[in-house]
Amino acid sequence: MKNLVVLPLVCVIISFSAFSAGDPSAETCVNTTEVIKNWVEEILEYPTLAIERRQEGTVQISFTIKDGKINAWVSEGVCKLLDNAALEAVNNTPLNQLILCSDQEGEQFTLPVKFRLI
Repeated sequence: MKNLVVLPLVCVIISFSAFSAGDPSAETCVNTTEVIKNWVEEILEYPTLAIERRQEGTVQISFTIKDGKINAWVSEGVCKLLDNAALEAVNNTPLNQLILCSDQEGEQFTLPVKFRLI
């Protein structure tokens, strides 16, 4: 007899509220964070093992853009699976879109990425 594993229906809600670490008004940063938010929304996948383990939370990804390169790191993590998924999505952002939008080279940005199971 085969074992049947039934997982509950899982909905993922991804919420973003990106902001600049240097400028409270962050008006010049809206385009940069908007490009990354849209890209991450498009490609982010909730890791299957994290779903099975019922892992959820908000991963804070910080990054700078300098010399045409994105340098991203987990500034506040949840667990390795979710941290790596969020970090990979930000690192895979098309740089040509970022360079066109960012005139704040070297400025630090933070993007909270929320993973929720419902």
